[in-house]
Amino acid sequence: MPKATALKSGVLRVRMYRVGFGDCFLVSLPDGAGHAHVLVDCGVHPQGDVRKIADAVKDIRAETGGRLDVVIASHAHKDHISGFASNAADFLGMTVGEVWLPWIENANDAQAARIRKKQLTVIERLSAHFAARPPSPDVQFMMANLTGNAAALQLLKAGINGGKVRYLAAGETIDKPAGLEGLSVKVLGPPRDEKFLSRMDPPAGDRYLKAGADGRVEPANEVRPFIGQDAKRRSLPDWLRLSAAEEKALRQEAEELEGLAFALNQAVNNTSVVALFSIGGQHLLFPGDAQYGNWASWLDQPDSEELLSQLTFFKIAHHGSENATPRRAIEHLTDGQVAAMVSTQNKPWPSIPRKPLIQALDKKTKKRWVRSDSIAIKGAPNAAPAPLKRGFTQGAFWYDYTVTL
Repeated sequence: MPKATALKSGVLRVRMYRVGFGDCFLVSLPDGAGHAHVLVDCGVHPQGDVRKIADAVKDIRAETGGRLDVVIASHAHKDHISGFASNAADFLGMTVGEVWLPWIENANDAQAARIRKKQLTVIERLSAHFAARPPSPDVQFMMANLTGNAAALQLLKAGINGGKVRYLAAGETIDKPAGLEGLSVKVLGPPRDEKFLSRMDPPAGDRYLKAGADGRVEPANEVRPFIGQDAKRRSLPDWLRLSAAEEKALRQEAEELEGLAFALNQAVNNTSVVALFSIGGQHLLFPGDAQYGNWASWLDQPDSEELLSQLTFFKIAHHGSENATPRRAIEHLTDGQVAAMVSTQNKPWPSIPRKPLIQALDKKTKKRWVRSDSIAIKGAPNAAPAPLKRGFTQGAFWYDYTVTL
């Protein structure tokens, strides 16, 4: 069994691995004389893979001594869970206390089963159509992220190797998860209310905007491969009910089906677990790939501004895309108090991360944030390196953020 790397007593550390277009975060929390470890996602998009996920899993085993107290799989996209399938043998060689998944993955939940049945029906029909008539590259990327995740989900739903499985929904609070003293986790998403799950794009007033060439205001750095297809791409949820119109749409031309694929991809993002960790006066937010409805379900609550103002660490949602983090989520952060990490790269989507969000992070964090693609990997799409601010250090293919409690 690998030996754990020594962390100083009382030090909290967040390690973000550079895996490509995907998420893999190891959170190490003070626990008595040692540390407990929480893994938040482990996956990479097949079109954005820099071939570091296996190395990341090996490092996780070494850092934890083969013990993960909690594993969080935020949602069922490849770029968040593929590593649990590709490196299953490594995970099966570890001891796992608990596995957390969104409630929609619970086969014994009637609402979840109904929604998952609709999702799978649409995925199967889209896959069959696109096999006969290949879609645009953007839709191919989306479909690759949606499909082929059964092995990872099977491992996770088994608790990896017998760990306790929890299916989470907004409104839950977990004190001392896996017996970790001093740790409390507030679950902010995903919501149960399907009207929130169906809201995927922030309204214009809650997005970072720029002036267009014609002088009008328009979204900046938006992921919008289907210009003019808004009505069609939003026609899928209500909530994923296959109405007569949608059945007809599934038999129409590929452009309409591409819109449905885009809507389905966003809908899965909206089922992300959003977890707020609180320990020793530190408050860390991990929102997965939550899109607007997931955010709105708790941002509209009276305590949301206070919650955001207390954050000391923020994992930026959905790789810094246009249709994730609302403006008000950033604006309510306390200037200079919060540090942030963005697991991102501009392949396969050149419009990610969005520039206005990066500029807002600069201001709110006083430049105390890092993006994973600033770590140079040979042959990968690398961003320019930036000076590391207080609390941040760089490893072989990861960034660490540390704070003493």
